[in-house]
Amino acid sequence: MNSSLFLPVRALRQAAKQLAAPFYVYDEAGLRQNAAVARAAFSWNESFSLWFPLRWNADPAVLSILRESGCGVECTTAEELTHAERCGFSGACLRYAPGRLDPEGERLAQSLGAAYVLDDPALRPGFVPKRILLRVCPGGRLLWRGRTAAQCEKSKFGMTKREAFFLAEYYASQGAEVGLGVWLAEHDCEPGLYPAAARTLLDWMREFHEQTGHRMTLCGLGAGPSPARQTDEPDIGQIGTLVREAVGTSPVRLSAAPGAWLAARQGMLITRVLTVKPRERPLVVLDLPGPVRLWTGSVPRQPLLLVGGSMEDVRQLRMYDVVGCGPALRDHISDRQILPPVKAGDLIALLDVGVHAPSPVLPEFLWSSGELFRLTEEPPYRIKAW
Repeated sequence: MNSSLFLPVRALRQAAKQLAAPFYVYDEAGLRQNAAVARAAFSWNESFSLWFPLRWNADPAVLSILRESGCGVECTTAEELTHAERCGFSGACLRYAPGRLDPEGERLAQSLGAAYVLDDPALRPGFVPKRILLRVCPGGRLLWRGRTAAQCEKSKFGMTKREAFFLAEYYASQGAEVGLGVWLAEHDCEPGLYPAAARTLLDWMREFHEQTGHRMTLCGLGAGPSPARQTDEPDIGQIGTLVREAVGTSPVRLSAAPGAWLAARQGMLITRVLTVKPRERPLVVLDLPGPVRLWTGSVPRQPLLLVGGSMEDVRQLRMYDVVGCGPALRDHISDRQILPPVKAGDLIALLDVGVHAPSPVLPEFLWSSGELFRLTEEPPYRIKAW
């Protein structure tokens, strides 16, 4: 039952008693291992770069761990760029993907030497970046070995081929390093997503070279894969092998931004049961005053754990609805959750949070080398909890 916990139940109970739940806790070893596994899966591509969307978790300690593990960070606002710079990111470790026109964001991106990720021609900057990735929406379905890897019509991001080729020709003529990317399925665990995206983008890049004589060198595979929800865990090593098959001998520089895969399983929110309301399906009310961002596509079939509980005796299991204690109990966390008997005061772990604490801010901790550290906003970003 508690195999998904990355720290011992005894240590977790002690922490909840001394520090007062609710709080977040992250696993340093897990974050470093995930980054290392992802980089190893694409080590055959010498210029491969791994990116972490800052919106997934803005905690400076978490970002510093990922930076030390070889991850760059992707920002969408001027505020995120400023925060990333404070956490040690710049130049080749930083890229800017604006969601709206933002002169301050442009200025910061230029001064920091960030690569630019352009999703819409209307958001093009007033300068020529050294590196620019043009996100496209291929349309229809992306197929890999006869199976649908992604439904592109559902994507909110990306420009048309015509728009991308027009901008790519301009930027390439100005000496910028140019490439194509996609951002199709942030919570997708389909193994064929990356190889299907790579093959489609490379086909477009070859077509662009034939039409203009300019070459594209950057290929962004986008988000995903995420941890599986109801299927077997995606094997990032196998996915890397499939992408290698799709890329072949092309000298393209690959990148990926699997934020869900990197962080989701390495963050938990620890809280207590306030009460259990008797109903046909009992309602468990957790001590959570604010909204909790569970990434619905990345959480497993069992997103909550009763710490110390056992799932072995099926006769004791029953179905619950689980909510926070926000206004009118509208913060639904999990419907039809199977748990052992639950009572007020029990300790609950919400798995696969992987994001910064919501407002009002909850304390955040890091489990590192068998010890718990309180996370801070200033260096060294961690203080021993007790």
